[in-house]
Amino acid sequence: MKKLFTILTLVILLFSNCITTSNTPKIPLQKLNRTFQNDKNETHLVGLTTVNRLKQAPFNEWFSKNYDQYQVKMDKLEGLKSKLKGISVTIFMATWCGDSRREVPRFLKIMNHLQFDNNQINIVNLFLDAPKYKQSIDQEEKGLNIHRVPTFIFYKADKEIGRIVEGPMNSLEVDIAQILLGVPSRPQYRAVTAFDKLIKEKGVSHLLENKKLLAQRTRFTVKNSYELNTYGYVLLDADKKEAAVAIFAINALAFPKKPNVFDSLAEGYLAINQPNLAIENYEKVLILDKENLQAKKMLKKLKEENMEKG
Repeated sequence: MKKLFTILTLVILLFSNCITTSNTPKIPLQKLNRTFQNDKNETHLVGLTTVNRLKQAPFNEWFSKNYDQYQVKMDKLEGLKSKLKGISVTIFMATWCGDSRREVPRFLKIMNHLQFDNNQINIVNLFLDAPKYKQSIDQEEKGLNIHRVPTFIFYKADKEIGRIVEGPMNSLEVDIAQILLGVPSRPQYRAVTAFDKLIKEKGVSHLLENKKLLAQRTRFTVKNSYELNTYGYVLLDADKKEAAVAIFAINALAFPKKPNVFDSLAEGYLAINQPNLAIENYEKVLILDKENLQAKKMLKKLKEENMEKG
């Protein structure tokens, strides 16, 4: 009997080292629910995460509140259960992000009402700060143009059929229904989607050669300068420095009265070792914002370094 108990214990331990989720047949437990500390000593999740972990401290405070208080619009979900066959969802989120804290619990409640299998949902949390801004510890986001969180990506037969970026265009229920019915709404931040496609299909040189035209179009397709600015930093931290500089340059042409766009462009030029162009753009920051301490600090530093070299 003792021998049988020992054998059973070993079997349980062996199989408990892995967990099964969609698209990832066996995930070692040590790769689930990892955390990091930010500069405020707050604990946040990173990488693959289970729903159960979101229900535990310190995340349960906002998760439970937003899950319990949300009223699912059942009338928008009629007839959708039959459309869930073969569907899987990957959620890119961040426990430091207010939009993720609000939308992810609501999304999961809707999917529970649809009786969708949680094993078909992968949740990936992302870092906050450089040099891994909006990246996962295992880079599950690589190549997927994840620039805002949360991002909900729906797959069928391993092919993306639609996504919801940051928040729904209509409501979560309507956007989910449209994706499952094959008529997805165009997600938010369509300019970023267009630029990502241009970079992949035509390269960074195309952006630089057509930056004035692209800047003119950008003015009418984005809400503000922060849309492309955020995308540029995602590219920069993904080590796509030339692409990041191109995006920052287009953004500066589109929003020439915003000091932050020139500050970002200066950072981009520093990343590709062009300090003179960085100086030029920090000076533009100060023309628009004479009291900008960061620009003053960087100009002083860069000019001193130039003098030492000279």
